[in-house]
Amino acid sequence: MRTIQYAALNYYNSVVSGECLCLGVLFHDLSDDSRTFVFIHNFKRLEAFNDEINIDFVKMYLQSIKDEVETSLFNYKMKFDLQAYINTYVNEFRFSKVFQTTTDDLNFIENTTKLFLRYDFEKSQRLNKDEEAYYLREMFKANKIHYSSNKPIQGTYKENIHFDFLTDQYAIKLFKYKNKKLNTLVSNAKIWSYNAKELKNTKKVIFLYDIDIVDSPQFTIIMDILSEHSYKTMTLEAGLQYILENIA
Repeated sequence: MRTIQYAALNYYNSVVSGECLCLGVLFHDLSDDSRTFVFIHNFKRLEAFNDEINIDFVKMYLQSIKDEVETSLFNYKMKFDLQAYINTYVNEFRFSKVFQTTTDDLNFIENTTKLFLRYDFEKSQRLNKDEEAYYLREMFKANKIHYSSNKPIQGTYKENIHFDFLTDQYAIKLFKYKNKKLNTLVSNAKIWSYNAKELKNTKKVIFLYDIDIVDSPQFTIIMDILSEHSYKTMTLEAGLQYILENIA
């Protein structure tokens, strides 16, 4: 079993709005003191997020973090404290809170990276819904968040509504639109929007979706429907950042 701490590095386009994009994840394996910093290589998403940013500077900045934290001849004897290290990042580049988990999963770092930086991977390499749910559960457990993933919540007519995660305040539903015919999913979106409307006085309903295509009329319709009554409707990547800052 290994004990691993990790934190996500986010770029905030506006401190006021709180909008951010995950640029990397820093892992510290306490079992052997190894450190791994994985950062994005798909900088087109960063350009779309802020078309005025200096991409060359960001590339060098991220590489400098990797060079600084990962074990080398210059720092292998130095004790590393992840919390102390990330405390120095306070401006537009800021780390999330530190998470800690104990695991025997040999692919934990790789797959957690895919959860945070999903759009940096080819579609065939991304986690499927079950895998994403598994790593979200691990994050909840590591941070002692009380949740249920199989207990239904009752609707107005005593019917069972199954969310992927239920906490005291939140009800979270994951949508997988990858390789789906979106025009056939409008009715499903209406059902979940109605569920969110019914539950608005008891749960903050969050809808998370996986697709990154925004120029489809059907996609726009689905997003409008889901957003009408939900507390939040966002990409899995953005939702993960929200969970880090507000639920965990």
